[in-house]
Order: sequence, then structure tokens, then C-alpha cells
Amino acid sequence: MTTSPEQAGDIDTLDVAERAGRLSLHVDHYRPHTVVLTARGQLDATNVARFAEVLRSRLLTAIRAIVVDLQGLTFLGIPGLDVLGQAHLHASTHGQRLYLVADHPEVLRALRVAGLAHLAQHSSVETALDDAPDPARGGSHD
Repeated sequence: MTTSPEQAGDIDTLDVAERAGRLSLHVDHYRPHTVVLTARGQLDATNVARFAEVLRSRLLTAIRAIVVDLQGLTFLGIPGLDVLGQAHLHASTHGQRLYLVADHPEVLRALRVAGLAHLAQHSSVETALDDAPDPARGGSHD
């Protein structure tokens, strides 16, 4: 299904089957300028290209906030951390916000080591969405 950020509530489900494991990606256009990208499984060198493609394609739009839900990840490798770091840099230089939600100890440790733990300050997708800018409410949270 092809969606645009203006189609609030639209959902894309993208499953990526890879050699070393399975990575499931799910995209939900929550509000016109907010998207939630949910990753489940293992994010490593064998499937990071698809993750990067999905994340970057959202960063190159009018989307103001991207919540990356990593709660379903059991492994986050260096290539995935690199993509998240690049996404954070892109978002911060283009007036966008990137939020990470993670709870698996290995994923949290990887984020800490990579210096990205400050992006994972929310305990749930809902709290990250509450913090995300919403032009419809007249607030930017900036």
C-alpha cells in the first residue's frame, strides 16, 4: 500500500525475511506529520538496508516526528545503530524529531554504548507520541 504522511491512520506492513533472522517492519501514519516505525526481531547487517530505506524515506518528507518503536527487537547491531545515528543527525538538522522507544536490555545497552540512549527516554510509544509536535493542536514542543 502506498501512503502519504497526510493520510493519518494509514498503515504499511513490511516484512523482511533475511538469512540470519527475521525483521518485521510496520509503519503507521499516526497523525499527518507523525509516523511510528515499529521493528520486531533482530536488526543486523543482513537486514539493515531495508530498515534504513524505510526510515530514510520517512525522513525525506514533511513528517515532523518519527517514533521508532524498538520494543520488539531482541538484537540491535552496529549497522542499525549507525542508521539510527544518521537518522537522528538528519532529523535534528531538518527540524524533525526522532524518538526511540526500547525496553530490551541488550537493545538499551547498545543504545547507551552508541551514545543514543538520550533518544530513548520514553517508556512507551504513547508517551513519545504525546511529546511529539502536533500542528493540529497548535503546539510544536520545540
